[in-house]
Amino acid sequence: MENLSCVIVSLLFIGLGSIVKTQGGDEVVYKGKTLVMEGDPFEIDCKVAMFEPIKWQLDGRTIVPDKRNKYSFTRKTVAGAIISTLHVPSAQSFHSGTYKCNSFHRDGHHLFVLSGDIAPNYDFETYKVLEPKQPLVLQCNVTGTEQKYSLKWFKEDQPIEQPCDEKESRVKIVDAEHKLIINKPNEDDIANYTCRMVHSSVNSSALDLNATITVVGRPTVRMPSTMSLVEGEKLVLDCSVSGKPTPEVVWSFGNVSINETSGRYKLLEDNGVPNAILSIDEVIMDDRGDYTCFAKNVANFTKATTYVIVKAPASSTIEGKEKGYPKTELALKRERYQRLMKYDEELALVRLKTEKELGCIQIRHANAMNELQVRAATAKAELEELLLQKEKNKV
Repeated sequence: MENLSCVIVSLLFIGLGSIVKTQGGDEVVYKGKTLVMEGDPFEIDCKVAMFEPIKWQLDGRTIVPDKRNKYSFTRKTVAGAIISTLHVPSAQSFHSGTYKCNSFHRDGHHLFVLSGDIAPNYDFETYKVLEPKQPLVLQCNVTGTEQKYSLKWFKEDQPIEQPCDEKESRVKIVDAEHKLIINKPNEDDIANYTCRMVHSSVNSSALDLNATITVVGRPTVRMPSTMSLVEGEKLVLDCSVSGKPTPEVVWSFGNVSINETSGRYKLLEDNGVPNAILSIDEVIMDDRGDYTCFAKNVANFTKATTYVIVKAPASSTIEGKEKGYPKTELALKRERYQRLMKYDEELALVRLKTEKELGCIQIRHANAMNELQVRAATAKAELEELLLQKEKNKV
């Protein structure tokens, strides 16, 4: 219990130093690392009252500097106190133990030297690539250590706990193999993961050996294999891109690279991905060919290609001459011509109908006039005959 309380006191004053009272009541302040990796330098400060004797010890044995242990000491006076500093340029396993700068001190400064190493299963550099439809397996192999430790996992500095019901959870921690397994991974699992080897004597995640694995997602792109337009129409190619980190997108037309908006080419953002859309306001016949979208991030790069077909616009006959126009101009010409033709046809029908109706009226009128004339002539003839008969009766 006494040793455990010493460790706790040491941890409480990491950064501020550990404060120990001598039998005479004077305070002694230690300051320095509590855990170091083998081969790393370390220093321990001991601050005591003026005129206190300085005699460094390790686990109760007086320290005598030599070529093997490479201890050295410095001393200075600050504000009426003495600060003695112990220096070691390269920590070794035999440097572990409890340090005191005065034999009258009941407690001292505890130091642990870790000789182990962590070897994560990186795919390259410090990255692990999330493969679609495959479990994400992160592993940190610990080598070269005989000390007791525990391995803990963190996601974006937040601890990952072993789930109570492993069957219902996608996350599984295999302590014996130093593995973190995530089944059915998705984009939310793309993050920074840290494996921390915590010494069993110092149960603090701030005093550990650790390694970070950055999980990244491969970029994917989708585009139609072909696209057909009429000369004069607007071309819009949308490269549907996904991936984390956000991929960088560049385009090519044949052997020509298109990296930015220039001339007739316009590059636009889509769903937070710069340059994901390539557009040309009015295509011409020379715009026919392969357009390739390249997407790249730290995980990989991929591409997709669309073959653009540009058709000549349909021709129309105006004033007896064959003429072709880009669709915008052609459409206006064609629509106006069609309107005129339709108007002429309607007018011709109206005229024909009117003429027919007038003809019918004229014919009916002529027939009526003829009938009237015949009837008038008949009536006149009858009247003349009556008058003639009357004259004969008088005689």
